[in-house]
Amino acid sequence: MSQFLSVRVDPELKARLREISTLTDVKESELIRFFIIEGLSQVGLNLKPVQKPKGENLDLVYTPTLLPQYIKQAAIERAKSKGMRLGRWIAALIQSHVLGHPVVVQDEVSALRESNRNLLAIGRNVNQIAKALNENFYETDRVKMEILNELQSAIQQTDDRIDDLVRSSQKAWCAN
Repeated sequence: MSQFLSVRVDPELKARLREISTLTDVKESELIRFFIIEGLSQVGLNLKPVQKPKGENLDLVYTPTLLPQYIKQAAIERAKSKGMRLGRWIAALIQSHVLGHPVVVQDEVSALRESNRNLLAIGRNVNQIAKALNENFYETDRVKMEILNELQSAIQQTDDRIDDLVRSSQKAWCAN
C-alpha cells in the first residue's frame, strides 16, 4: 500500500518542479517520486535487480502504455537506431532496468559471433604452434617472435572490441 509524504519547498523550487512537469508531461508527484528514487540510488540505496523466478509462469503479458506523441516519436527513433521495433525496444528497456543488466541486440550478437570466430582462429594458431614445438622442441627458432607478437595483438584487439561492445551495450540502456 502506498504511503503519503509531505514536503515543504520554497516557491522557486515549486515553480521549477511545475515547469519540468509541464515540459515533460509528467505529474509533479511522479517527478518527486523519481527524484527520491534517483537520490537514493546516488547514495547507494537503489532498488535491487529482480531475479527471474524459478518454476513460475513466465508467459508474456500485453501491457499497453500511453505516451505523449513527442516521446513516442523519440522512442521510435531510438528503437530504429538499435534495429528494433518500438514494442521490442520498450520491452528491452524495461527488462534492462528491472533485471539490472543490458539486453543484447542483434548487432551486438553479430559482433560477439565475429569475436568468437576470431578467438577460434587464434586458438587454432596456438595449437599449431604448440604442435610444432612438441614435434621439434630443439627447433624453437621456427616459432618467430613476430608471429607470437601478432597473435598477442590479435587477442588484445578482440578483447578490446568485446570490452567496447559491453560498455556500449550498458550505456545504451541507461536512463540518462
